[in-house]
Amino acid sequence: PPASSVAPAASSERLRVAGPAFFGEGCSIEPDVWVGAGVAIGPGASVGRGARLNRVVVTDGAQVLAGEELEDCVVFQNGDLSTRVVIPV
Repeated sequence: PPASSVAPAASSERLRVAGPAFFGEGCSIEPDVWVGAGVAIGPGASVGRGARLNRVVVTDGAQVLAGEELEDCVVFQNGDLSTRVVIPV
């Protein structure tokens, strides 16, 4: 699907969005994910089941692990997925 912005309080079976968020083209969102305000998920990024994100940037192709709770950070990942870095902001 193409990139899209979501207005506050959008939701579905798979995803709850409490604040403005951006979803890049081709990103993958597992079920039961909660997205707070100020979240951007880059193209090709993935978010695991049950993750909770608030004021987080997930860069292109990076992964958020299942059940992970992240706030006020940026998630980077190298091309072969062997190194993942979460940087607080």
